Amino acid sequence: MQIAKYHLSILWLMSTFIVINLHSQSAWTLQNSGVTSNLNSIFFVNRNFGFVVGDSGVILRTTDGGSNWEKQNSGVTTTLSKVWFTSASNGYIAGWNSVILKTTNSGDSWVMSNTGIDSSDLDLYAIQFANASVGWATGLYASLNSLSARIFKTTNAGGTWQAQQFIGYERFFMSISCIDTQTVWIAGELYGTIHTSNGGTTWTNQPTQSTRSVFFLDDSTGWATGDGLIVYRTTNGGTNWNTSFAGNISPLVDLHFSNNRTGWAVGWPSDSIAKTTDGGITWKRQFTNQVNSILNSVYFIDDSVGYSVGGNGIILKTTTGGELTNVKTAISLPNSVALYQNYPNPFNPSTTISFHIVHGSFVTLKIFDLLGREIRTLIAEHMNPGSYNRTFDASALPTGAYIYRLESDNYSLTKKLLIIK
Repeated sequence: MQIAKYHLSILWLMSTFIVINLHSQSAWTLQNSGVTSNLNSIFFVNRNFGFVVGDSGVILRTTDGGSNWEKQNSGVTTTLSKVWFTSASNGYIAGWNSVILKTTNSGDSWVMSNTGIDSSDLDLYAIQFANASVGWATGLYASLNSLSARIFKTTNAGGTWQAQQFIGYERFFMSISCIDTQTVWIAGELYGTIHTSNGGTTWTNQPTQSTRSVFFLDDSTGWATGDGLIVYRTTNGGTNWNTSFAGNISPLVDLHFSNNRTGWAVGWPSDSIAKTTDGGITWKRQFTNQVNSILNSVYFIDDSVGYSVGGNGIILKTTTGGELTNVKTAISLPNSVALYQNYPNPFNPSTTISFHIVHGSFVTLKIFDLLGREIRTLIAEHMNPGSYNRTFDASALPTGAYIYRLESDNYSLTKKLLIIK
């Protein structure tokens, strides 16, 4: 059966930036990404050389520590979820529609490298390598009548990928952490973290609830973000996990540690960053003074220099570990339409859809199935500029993948959501 899929089609209403001066309590500064797409992942090879990926096939590269970002040609228009480099030359990107891109020339060009992963109904959310040859990619297969998690492994630098055992039907793999070619953790929504100590021949469940991101420093010390405010931490490889709470950031989307005591977590609400200096036992909120920018990814090069990326093309940088300072900061805010990923996702029975509009107009927000049939109208009215949230109650709908679309005369934005019962 041919599955009809919507592709993200955006006509940005304005591409200008507004600049405001304010007295801030923030050591995070906004960088000029040059794009207004949602940014999903960031990775730095060293202090100067880094990459960001996002929606609509966006790839950005910097060679000067983020002072300038150049847009690269990805050759795709789908959502790019995760970027990972094994050296200054060799890097990989995972995305929706089974996309795996590879570069061997520091990002000057990218080619498809997804042999063995050939389903257009498979969306990849994570990719990570243990060394130059061995790596894993994870995602979710979502067709009209089927939802199932997928784990793929390569042993030849992405030349080919082989499917590995996946755990259960209702699982949504979001993040990977490799210590070596044998020891790997994967974060999964609904049923928590899984672990292998034999290169993926077998996977075992670990005692956590739903997780979105996992990060291990070694084979013993690791952390994972859970539902709501929860951060899980372990000192014995995940046999046991303790919990803490990252301030008032809910949900937590990503975390990164520079050592066994110092780490950062990012997520919702807008511009939320939390820091720990005691190994994740306690967390303190840091403020960035940015507006309407959900943060999706955080990466630190060392204890001081770090970055976070999120909605509306936001890239933030700190050179002080995010520690508070009294400064006068000029920030540039992208003035654009935005449709954010619903949360939670997957969900049962309700989820929240957030969006931002910049001009008053008649707006519709509708739900469709994968055949393009309209399921529900959430909004059909004139709306003023601003940020909005709408709750979608799917109690009467079956398990499956659906599309939600925000539309006006000048733009149409779509994203995918998943109902799992």
